Amino acid sequence: SRVTEPEGGRASASTVAGTHPTSGSARSRWIDAERALVLLAMVGLGATLNAILVSTVAVTEALGRPGFASVVFTLNSGASFLAAIVVGRMVLRSDPRRRVTVGAGMYLLTVIPFALVDGLGPLAVAATVAGLAIAPLFIQVNAYVAVTSRPEQLTEAFSWVPAAVGVGLAVGSAAMGAAIDRVGPDRARLAVLLVGSLPAVFAALGEVRSLARRRSHPGGGG
Repeated sequence: SRVTEPEGGRASASTVAGTHPTSGSARSRWIDAERALVLLAMVGLGATLNAILVSTVAVTEALGRPGFASVVFTLNSGASFLAAIVVGRMVLRSDPRRRVTVGAGMYLLTVIPFALVDGLGPLAVAATVAGLAIAPLFIQVNAYVAVTSRPEQLTEAFSWVPAAVGVGLAVGSAAMGAAIDRVGPDRARLAVLLVGSLPAVFAALGEVRSLARRRSHPGGGG
């Protein structure tokens, strides 16, 4: 999405392209406590994505329709794609940190039906709903990175985001696979509620920290 720099921001989205570090002495550590919470939210997103994937395979196989998993995956990805087109065309001027929190909260709401429905048809509908908030959350996290990072930090910053998601993907697959083997696909699917709440929890903690920092340093940068 097209974003504008909020008050206190240190870099606008327009500085992303064609920007390179100017000197080694100008560099500083990108990860701080607030950004680490955003990255943990992305770990939670990745874990939820693969928890849904693995549980879908297990549920459709248990129902005797393993091939139906490909339909579920297509609907989930298609919903994310359409949401990306819609959100990407928006001009958003609100605080990017808050948009991350809202996006993570919306993602939690969209994955709840997936953990609770029964049957192939409801599962397909729930997977479609679960896809609606994936790309928008990615977009808001990248916008947050763009407007809160100095030009010489952008390469590192944009590398951490997919790295965090990748860690989550690996953890989500392993954890859901172990849960399915232990309690079965239907009961294990309830774990999606727990894993899906992680992005919202970490984003909310980051929002609280951001608000506390702004109150203690009212004239400070974003």
